[in-house]
Amino acid sequence: MSCFHLNGPVLCSPFSFCCVHISGQLVVSSDFWNLDWSSACSCPLLIFINSKSGDHQGIIFLRKFKQYLNPSQVFDLSKGGPEAGLSMFKNFARFRIVVCGGDGSVSWVLSLIDAFGLHERCQLAVIPLGTGNDLARVLGWGAFWNKNKSPVNILNRVEQASVRILDRWSVMIRETPRQTPLLRGQVEMDVPRFEAAAIQHLESATIELNKILKAKYPTEIIIATRFLCSAVEDFVVDIVKAWSQIKQNNTAIESVILK
Repeated sequence: MSCFHLNGPVLCSPFSFCCVHISGQLVVSSDFWNLDWSSACSCPLLIFINSKSGDHQGIIFLRKFKQYLNPSQVFDLSKGGPEAGLSMFKNFARFRIVVCGGDGSVSWVLSLIDAFGLHERCQLAVIPLGTGNDLARVLGWGAFWNKNKSPVNILNRVEQASVRILDRWSVMIRETPRQTPLLRGQVEMDVPRFEAAAIQHLESATIELNKILKAKYPTEIIIATRFLCSAVEDFVVDIVKAWSQIKQNNTAIESVILK
């Protein structure tokens, strides 16, 4: 991924159609954004830094990395997020990402990676800068990073790091009101509650179905499908309860099912 020159690190740059002027200004070819980079550099490096993380220590990292690397490889998450960087690198067969920030910054980047469908093509390293660095600590990058260290230390650790598979979960929590158990032989008469629940479930199912129809990425379809199935399942449970009460001669609730 990288080689080392006497004057400092020189990363294998993906920007064959870019040149850097002596003044440091990046000049990009007009054909750059339409290129197919699948056979270019074997594993380029993309840097995301949250300049507001760690009591604004990210600003120091941002300046240092732009001095050591091609400035077009370094992105500030607080100015536009990770979408621009991932859009630039999405045509590579494989690449590496370094996120300098807290758990929130890492989660932000991972969400966009899923949305772009790049989770099988990139590897991600975490440099802890924020207040919540649980993920960095679990992955072996430590709870904090000394801002006085050179970016060369980070690049060396990325070069030597081993790869581990990370599972991401979507957790849905629904709170239901506690119901007082009925006495033996008692029949519950609460038609408004059934009507309100039925309307709520139908609205939830409609919203999730629209999300599926308008989704652009597979991740959006999967998440919306889970919520849709949950809404339909809850709806069916309420219908079964209503039907059970109809069988107990509570015909007033039949109107809910007919709706």
